[in-house]
Amino acid sequence: MKLGASQPKKAKLAAYVGLYCGFMLGFAALFFAVMVGKRCGVLRGTARPKQGANINLGCFYLVGMPVAVWLAFFAGFDFKGLWLGMLAAQGSCVVTMMLVLIRTDWDFEAERAKELTGAEVVVVDDIKQVEQEKPRKAESKEDSFSLLGEFV
Repeated sequence: MKLGASQPKKAKLAAYVGLYCGFMLGFAALFFAVMVGKRCGVLRGTARPKQGANINLGCFYLVGMPVAVWLAFFAGFDFKGLWLGMLAAQGSCVVTMMLVLIRTDWDFEAERAKELTGAEVVVVDDIKQVEQEKPRKAESKEDSFSLLGEFV
């Protein structure tokens, strides 16, 4: 509109403002994605990646997509509605992950981690703790060969 009205300086300003706003919106989306990714990392670290995947699936497809479609096509926000739907998905994902992390029994998770890694914690004194690997059951060669014999 500004170019057609012979206002090139205002057109240039409008272009810069649009690019700046797009950059900031994209940066905000990236920030939320990284924050959600870190929360998913916590769920991966506690051997619950399926729970993190289900949260992402639910938040993005059951919250974000309907909000984006409604805002973009029915509420008249057009392309901005798609971005706001993505923001709604990220926000719902953050809230859901925070609820899961708040309800996590960290003592149970610590015990579970010891079992999964085969490590045990030995208390040296009140301040320091040292992890040692538990001795694992060694397979006898007979068992290994008998299993191999079944496949050969």
